[in-house]
Amino acid sequence: MFGFGKSRTVTCPYCFERLALENLGNRSSTKLKCRACSTQLPLSFLDYKSNAKDLLFSIIGAKDTGKSNYIAVLINELRGAFGAQFDTVLRANDDPTSNRYRDEYYHPLYRDKTVVKVTASALARKPEPLSYTLAFGGKSFFGRPKVSQVAFLTLFDTAGEDFNSEDTLSTHNRYIFNSHGIILLLDPLQLPQVRDRLKGSVTLPAIRTDAGDIIDRVARLIRKAYKLRANDLIKIPIAIAFTKCDALRPLMTPGTPLSYVSKHVGYFDESDYEDVAGFIRALIVDWTDGALLQQLKLGFKHYGLFGLSALGEAPSGPKVTAIRPMRVTDPLIWHLARQRLVRHKRN
Repeated sequence: MFGFGKSRTVTCPYCFERLALENLGNRSSTKLKCRACSTQLPLSFLDYKSNAKDLLFSIIGAKDTGKSNYIAVLINELRGAFGAQFDTVLRANDDPTSNRYRDEYYHPLYRDKTVVKVTASALARKPEPLSYTLAFGGKSFFGRPKVSQVAFLTLFDTAGEDFNSEDTLSTHNRYIFNSHGIILLLDPLQLPQVRDRLKGSVTLPAIRTDAGDIIDRVARLIRKAYKLRANDLIKIPIAIAFTKCDALRPLMTPGTPLSYVSKHVGYFDESDYEDVAGFIRALIVDWTDGALLQQLKLGFKHYGLFGLSALGEAPSGPKVTAIRPMRVTDPLIWHLARQRLVRHKRN
């Protein structure tokens, strides 16, 4: 599906139709449209035909997991520190992406110092992707800088309310089962064991959808879409990321893997990943008697475990007092490494 070669296809981020690049047109056109749904596509789809991958990622989770804040910080990190570390540049593919990120994500959080508003349900608004080109640097035979590879990143932010109903999830969120990778955000403050241990030391959010129910609904959605049997493992890689890990500090001893900065600098550090994943795995066993791990093990062929914090500390109501991201790019780096866009540093 993602092999390089003369015949290349891209996925329309609106109707998910596979489109042959040679049939789309040429750069002399001022507009590029999907031949299936007539939606305007970014002209950058015609670039780098021989070394590009089109990747659609879903960032999902129940209400109050911090998805919108996470996306705001993730894109800012990809445009900043990540670019310097991995020799990349992130470019918006169209004006709607630029305007929407600026107005709905960046300005509220970074300029106004307020939390990002929650995403509207698919029942109220058609899900709109954020569409980017991530270009990776390299050198030619003469030592001159050049673009070596390109990935078209299409990011979807699913409204938390949509996870309250399987019907809404399956009807209005088709992009989940069309994804090349899923980042599932889970709030550890929703787990009963964690809530009991932190009661009185941190402000706990209202009780929302159960974490196990979320995993089940996502799995059922994908299984129905691909008509999978009960014993078939889902092949879409899923990154399970526990958010708000700054709130867990009272439960952690000094020197835990989440207390030091990510070592994924210029490559995917497998040792660093295993340290964090092992730590999260142990916490899940402690928090849920291993139930979540069994769901993942017997449901997905490839899953990763992560811990992060978009802001670094809990906001004071709607106001954000600090933005100190902790490991927000780790889940995406894992996905990019699986797609061989980021190299591995193995143990």
